[in-house]
Amino acid sequence: MNSYRIYIIVLTLAGLIPFVCLPLSAYFGAIVVENWANVHIAYAGIITSFMTGTIWGVALSKQAHPLYFIAAIIPALLAWIAILIMPLFFAYGLLIMLLGALRLIEDGLAMPQWYVSLRNWVTLIAVI
Repeated sequence: MNSYRIYIIVLTLAGLIPFVCLPLSAYFGAIVVENWANVHIAYAGIITSFMTGTIWGVALSKQAHPLYFIAAIIPALLAWIAILIMPLFFAYGLLIMLLGALRLIEDGLAMPQWYVSLRNWVTLIAVI
């Protein structure tokens, strides 16, 4: 495995730290659960926006059809709405759907299989 992949794997896994540490902190009483949920949703929105940027970068490099750019920006805008409206069950549901939509866009852009596998596992952990 080359150093390029190692950096991507380590940095991708580092992005899980808030998804793992926040629930554990709430469980052990370090933070109030309501606050944890709001922070968790906000971070999920940030990650959704980051993934949108990643998809834009790949689409730009492949000179993809303009619909990829349109499809990729919609989840970021909807994540912003999820953060604003905040009934927790609705916001969580919306963010899970957005991660799924981003995954479908990644498939259409034919991203490297090792990266897609990594994203699948990281997304599963983040959603749990």
